[in-house]
Amino acid sequence: MALFEISIPKDNAWEIMDRMGMLKTMHFIDLNTKEQVFTLRFAPLVKRCEDAEKRISFIASECK
Repeated sequence: MALFEISIPKDNAWEIMDRMGMLKTMHFIDLNTKEQVFTLRFAPLVKRCEDAEKRISFIASECK
């Protein structure tokens, strides 16, 4: 096992991390453990995804 630190451009971050994750040979470490979740740069995106998931679940339950 080896530990590497990778710096990637913000514009390509999502695509690069997605492809690296698909390899299933890596483990990612959260370096922001001391930060409050709501202060992180991506917090609004996570909130939007959670809201969308709730709406989809509601619609699915109404369709049943």
